[in-house]
Amino acid sequence: PPFLSLLIQFSKSAPISSQKCVSFLISGFLSSFTACFSWPHFLTYQRISRVVKHMCRPWLLLLAASLMFIAINKTTFVHPFLLADNRHYPFYIWRLVFLSHPANKYLLIPVYILSFIFIHQTLRDSYTIARSPVWLVLFWLCVALSTIPQRLVEFRYFIVPYLLLRLHYPPSHTLALLGELLTYAVVNIGTFYLFACKPFSWSSEPGVQQRFMW
Repeated sequence: PPFLSLLIQFSKSAPISSQKCVSFLISGFLSSFTACFSWPHFLTYQRISRVVKHMCRPWLLLLAASLMFIAINKTTFVHPFLLADNRHYPFYIWRLVFLSHPANKYLLIPVYILSFIFIHQTLRDSYTIARSPVWLVLFWLCVALSTIPQRLVEFRYFIVPYLLLRLHYPPSHTLALLGELLTYAVVNIGTFYLFACKPFSWSSEPGVQQRFMW
């Protein structure tokens, strides 16, 4: 069952990221990760108009932003492995975005909220059980159980939730599918290029080639 796979993912990740905590920032990462790879499916007139209607409710947006601000302020943790291994995307995202200025983690709150809204508006058009409020509640509950306790930020935690969301998206226009394919291609070709053509070495292990990976 799909929800069981999320819980299995959580249990298998325990030995690797042994430092458990409560980090709501990872949920924001998941929403923006999903939006990054799903953006062509969000760009329909119907979904954009519904998102604009949500944006016209300032009290609701203010409440969501305030709760996220408090959660990020109180539950942002950095796993030692995150800043010790420069072979992965999260290392550079954290160093270039979050460590460049203390306020940056708060400036991304609108991105997290907008990503959540677009995801929900897209699932509203689904022809599957994902339209059910019960399904959505159970899904996000399982996502919370599998991501929020993780101190270590790794994209592998997002793969199962992302695939479950993507499988429940409504049928899309050919242009949206081509945009999605192009996004995958650019990211993966760039990653393969860095892996194959840009090896480097650490000062602690001279002469040993290290290679960039996801």
